[in-house]
Amino acid sequence: MKASQCAVVGALLSAAISGTASAATVVQDYSFQATTALGLAVGGTFSLNYDDVLNKMSLKALDFQYPPYSQFTEATSHAAGNIDGVSIDGYYQGYIGSVKANYEIFKLKFAPSSNTFQSLSYNLRYCPQPDNCVDIADSASSGTITRLNPDPAPGGVPEPSAWALMLLGFAGMGGALRQRRRLAQEGASAEIMVDAAPAAANEA
Repeated sequence: MKASQCAVVGALLSAAISGTASAATVVQDYSFQATTALGLAVGGTFSLNYDDVLNKMSLKALDFQYPPYSQFTEATSHAAGNIDGVSIDGYYQGYIGSVKANYEIFKLKFAPSSNTFQSLSYNLRYCPQPDNCVDIADSASSGTITRLNPDPAPGGVPEPSAWALMLLGFAGMGGALRQRRRLAQEGASAEIMVDAAPAAANEA
């Protein structure tokens, strides 16, 4: 294979590999529901960025409200974990109505691989008066997690890496055909020279 052809195939292979890596992050959308120990029905939705190369999860979006208090969003929350277990943690410090909350925290744990709810905890401390603080702690050990956008089934379009391998194969086949043609031409030339040698000797 010529150097120029090798360079082209190498560039295509590099582009395919980088394209595959950049396309590895998948957005997974979920909803969840649970009934807490205090009898409150809570729920919400969230989206995770899943990097299937590094097997890591991060939070993309969150909408969760613990009634009748604050609403958590991705701006005050984060997620960490992998396909086997993720923890979404939310933190809020601000006003609940006209009362400033010292802190408000929630934690949701679940297993993305099986869409299994594991636990939900909630803690709030606020002080309507400097000497009158209220603490609320609530939790849920059972609930439901629903995947809203299942991963698409594998289609018939090859991945970029497959295209690169196909190109390498075609290039190798082309090189082999050219080599065979060149050897055939050299063999034919050699036969002509051998056949012409006796005739030249007879003429001499």
